[in-house]
Amino acid sequence: MLYDPLPSDVDQVMSRLLAPEEAIRITANSDMTEEGQFDDRWLIVTNQRILTFSPDGGRQKPLLELPIKEIKEAKTEALVGAGYIEVTTNQQAIPLLHYSNSLADKFSEVVRGIQQLSKGEELKLSTERPKIRCEKCGRRLPEKDGICPACLKKSAVLLRIASFLKPY
Repeated sequence: MLYDPLPSDVDQVMSRLLAPEEAIRITANSDMTEEGQFDDRWLIVTNQRILTFSPDGGRQKPLLELPIKEIKEAKTEALVGAGYIEVTTNQQAIPLLHYSNSLADKFSEVVRGIQQLSKGEELKLSTERPKIRCEKCGRRLPEKDGICPACLKKSAVLLRIASFLKPY
């Protein structure tokens, strides 16, 4: 299960909406609205349906609700600086959720999970996320699982290079 902890207001609404035989399989937090503004949105996938929420406490119902068995295809679409999840039913293509590029890896796994659940397969997702920020200083890394250039000890690098020059 891919899991981002739900905020209390969304969790309360979900506890009222879940049927007795329904179980949450995926919860994922996004950082963009449908209009491209930065704000929280939640995607919740159960064994029976997909729901999207805005986390504000005044909303007592989902923004979108779609039965999982109606989904024929799920995919991510890349935009400039962002992307979105699109699901296709028999009638139409429906954009589910927008996200910034920093969350693209997570939402590609979410789409894989939606595809598995829509086909009636067992949910098998990778929960390992690549390291994109330095654990020491919090800066964004130049490449996934890379080394932070700001935290790299330059004197140690210089000594290592010098060790290669020693024979000459």
